[in-house]
Amino acid sequence: MKIDKDKLSPMMREYVELKEKNQDAIVMYRIGDFFEMFFDDAIEASELLDLVLTGRDCGLDERAPMCGVPAKAVDFYINKLGQMSKKVVIVDQVEDPKLAQGLVKRDIVKIVTPGTSSSGEELNKYIIYLYIDDMGASIVKCDYLTGDIDAHDYKLKSSVYDIVDSIFKYNVAEVFINDDYPELENLIKYFGKKSLEYVKTYKIDNNLDDIISILKENHNINLKKNDYRKIIAIYYLISYLEYTQKNDLKHFKFENINDDVKTMILDDQTRLNLEIDSSYNTKSKTLFDILNDTKTAMGLRYLKNAMLKPLINASDINERLDLVEYFYKNEIEMTGIRNYLKNIRDVDRISNRINEMTVTKQDMLRLKDYIIYSENAVALIKDENIRNNFKFFALDDIVKLIDIAIDSMDSDYIIKLNYNSELDKYRSLQNDSLKEILLLEDKDRKNTKIKNLKIKYNKILGYFYEVTKSNLNMVPDYFIKRATLVNSERFITEELKALETEILTAKDKFESLEKELFNDIKNKLLDSLSRIKNLSEKIAYLDFIVNLAYIARKNKYVRASISDDNLVLKNSRHPVIEKNLKDTAFIENDAYFDTNKYIKVITGPNMSGKSTYMRQIAISLYLNQIGSFVPASEAKLPIVDRIFTRIGASDDISRGNSTFMVEMKEVNEILKFATKDSFIVLDEVGRGTSTNDGLSIAFAILEYISKKIKAKTIFSTHYHEIPHLTEGFKNVEQISMDILEDGEDLIFLRKIKNEAQDKSYGIYVAKLSGINDDVISSAQEMMDRLEYQDLSVRKKEKESTNISLDEYKYRSYVDSIKAININSMTPMDALNELNKIIEKAKKIGD
Repeated sequence: MKIDKDKLSPMMREYVELKEKNQDAIVMYRIGDFFEMFFDDAIEASELLDLVLTGRDCGLDERAPMCGVPAKAVDFYINKLGQMSKKVVIVDQVEDPKLAQGLVKRDIVKIVTPGTSSSGEELNKYIIYLYIDDMGASIVKCDYLTGDIDAHDYKLKSSVYDIVDSIFKYNVAEVFINDDYPELENLIKYFGKKSLEYVKTYKIDNNLDDIISILKENHNINLKKNDYRKIIAIYYLISYLEYTQKNDLKHFKFENINDDVKTMILDDQTRLNLEIDSSYNTKSKTLFDILNDTKTAMGLRYLKNAMLKPLINASDINERLDLVEYFYKNEIEMTGIRNYLKNIRDVDRISNRINEMTVTKQDMLRLKDYIIYSENAVALIKDENIRNNFKFFALDDIVKLIDIAIDSMDSDYIIKLNYNSELDKYRSLQNDSLKEILLLEDKDRKNTKIKNLKIKYNKILGYFYEVTKSNLNMVPDYFIKRATLVNSERFITEELKALETEILTAKDKFESLEKELFNDIKNKLLDSLSRIKNLSEKIAYLDFIVNLAYIARKNKYVRASISDDNLVLKNSRHPVIEKNLKDTAFIENDAYFDTNKYIKVITGPNMSGKSTYMRQIAISLYLNQIGSFVPASEAKLPIVDRIFTRIGASDDISRGNSTFMVEMKEVNEILKFATKDSFIVLDEVGRGTSTNDGLSIAFAILEYISKKIKAKTIFSTHYHEIPHLTEGFKNVEQISMDILEDGEDLIFLRKIKNEAQDKSYGIYVAKLSGINDDVISSAQEMMDRLEYQDLSVRKKEKESTNISLDEYKYRSYVDSIKAININSMTPMDALNELNKIIEKAKKIGD
C-alpha cells in the first residue's frame, strides 16, 4: 500500500517507519494487551494465522487493515510463522505506560527468524553460514536453542555443490551465503530445488584483522588468518544472532570450531543407502527409528548428532562401549535411570529462555523438578568411575531458590508467600482488604460507642464512615468531615485514609514488586546458566548411553571387540529389516574379511538377499563406531575411516545428471577418497550402460580397488564373467547367495556360500512379479540363444548363430557335464549332481 506518512497518527507513523526498516519481516506491535499488525502485514498475517482482519483509524482517508493476537499467546503465533519460514519483528513497550508522557516508548526487543523460533521441535534446528571462494568453503552450523556451534573448512576438490550437499543431512532452517560469491544466483536456485526456502546473502563490511580481534575479545575465539573463510562465517553468524536476539549468547559453546573433534565423514548417499535416518521409502523405518528410545529431548538430539558423526578413534569408541556395556549388564540401574529420565523434558529450551530473560514461573518449577530427577538418576549408578562420567555441577542453590521463591503451578501468583515481607503485605492487602476494613470498623465502633457505625465506599469519596444525625454528638475529634447529607454526615480518619491508599495502590505495588523480585531470580538463574547447560549436556549423554544399552538388550545385540584389521561377524543380522519381518525369521549370516581376502565378489539372483547382506556388514561397522552394540552373536570389527556405498539406480535432474552419470560420479568419489582403512559397498556397478561397457567398467573398478586402494570391499554383480576374470586376484574371494532349484521353482535360502553363482535367474524373478507366461517363455528362448552365442563358442563354431534351440540345449547339456570336477565333491554332492543330470536329460528328451 502507498502510505502518506505525514497524514498518519504518531503511533501509526512509528509502525510504518519500523516496517520500512524491516521489509522482509512481519512487524508485531504491542498495543495494550495485544500485538497488532497493520497494512500489508495484517493482510498477510490474517491469512497465514487465520485471524480476523479488521481496521483502525490511522489519519488516512481509509482505515488501516489490522489484525492482532493476545500478548499472552504471542509465542504460539510467532512459532507458527517460523514454521512457514517467516521472519517476525517484535516491537514491545519499553517504558511503563502509566509513566509515559505522550506516545509510549517502544522498541524492537527481538527478531524471530525460522532458525530461532521455538517451535517445539525436539531435533536440532540449524542456521548455516557459508563463506565460499574459488579455493574452498567454510560451513558454520549453529543450533540457537542449544547453543551448539561448529565450523568446518573444506578445500575445493571438485564442485562446490559437493561441499554444500553435506548440509542437507541436518534440519536446516536458514542458510546465508557471502554475496560476493560469483555463482551465487545458481547456488540459491539449487538450494530452492532442495526445498530450502530461507536462503539469504550477507555482505562483508569489516576487514579480517578487526573480525579476528572482535572474536577474540568478545567470545574468546582464537583463529589464525589462514582460517579466513571460517573466521568470516563465524563472525557474521554471531553478529546476526546478537542483532536478532538482542542478547549476549551466554549459552553458546565454541569448542567445536577448530576441527579438533575428528569423526567419520558420512556422505548423504551412504546415509540414504544404509537408511541411517532417511529412506527411499518414506514410510519405512530407518536405523534411527530402531535405535531411538530416548527419554529426553536432549538425549534424542545427542543420538541424532552421534549418528551423523561416527567416531574414528579407538579409545573414544571403547569409552562409549564401556559405558553401554556397564548398563547392559546392570539392567536394574538402567531401568531405574530411564524411569527418572522419562520425567525430564527439554532443559535446553529452558536454558534458552533463561538466556533471553523470558523464562516463566512454570519453567522454573519444571527446572527444579528436572534437577531433582537428574540427581536421583545419577545417584542410582553404583560404580563411582561410571558415575563420574555423568556427574554435573551442583545445583542445590538453584533448587533451594526456586523452592522458597516460586509459588506452586496452580497458584495465580509467581512469588511464594514468606519470600518477601513487603510483598506479603501487598498480597495480604489485596486478599484481605475486606477483613482489614472490618477490623478498623470494629475498632472505631468500640472507641466511639456508635453501635451502627459502618465503613462505606463510593468512587467519588472512596472509603468513609457514615454517622446518622442522632449519633453526631458521639463523633470523636479524629473524625474528619467529608460530606453532609439530609439525615447523616460522612467522615474519614487518617487511619482509614492510609488504609484506603494502601488498598487502592496495593495491586500496582504488588505487581511491580513481584516483577522486580522475579527479574532478580531470573538474573540469578542467568548467572548459573553455564551450570544448567552442564546439567543438560550430562543428562543428554546419560540418556544416549542407557538408550543404547536398552536397545542392545531388547534386540539381542553384542559388543564388538575392536581389531587391527580383521572383520568377523557371526550370525549377523540387518537391524532394520529384521524388525520389519512379521511372519518369518531373519536369516543370519557370517562375514569374514582378513588381510589376505579383503575383497568379496558376491553373485546370486535378484531377490536373494545380496543387498541386505552387504548393507548389514556396513551397518555393523557404523553402529560400532557410534558406540552401539551390533546385531550378531559375535563381532570383531576394525575401525574404518569412511564407509562408501554405491547402491541403487537414480538420476539427479536438479544437476542434469543421468542415472549412469550419477553412478559414475559416486564411483569416482569412492576411488578418489577411499583408503585402505575404508569399507566399500558396490552394488551392481556398470549396469546403466551396455553389457560390454558395463562389464569392462566393473572389472576395471574392482581391479583398481584390489591393486591400488586395497580397502575392504564387497562387490555384487550380475556379470558372471567377473568371478572368472578376478580368479587371479589373490585378495579376492568369491561368495554367493545360495538357492535351491526345485523343478522350475527356486527357493532363496538367503545364506552365504563360498563360491560364485553362475546364473542370475532374472527371468524367474520376472515371473514372480506376475509377467504373463507368453513373455516369460519368449524371454527364456531368447536367453537360451544368447547364452549359447557366447564369444568363445562363436569362435569355435561360426554357424552357431543359426543353431536350433534343440541342438543348443543338447550341446549345453554336454558342456555342463564336461565342466563337472568330481574330485572336489563329496559323495553326497556327487549324487545330487547326478540327479540334476538325469532330470535335465529328461527335459531334453521331452
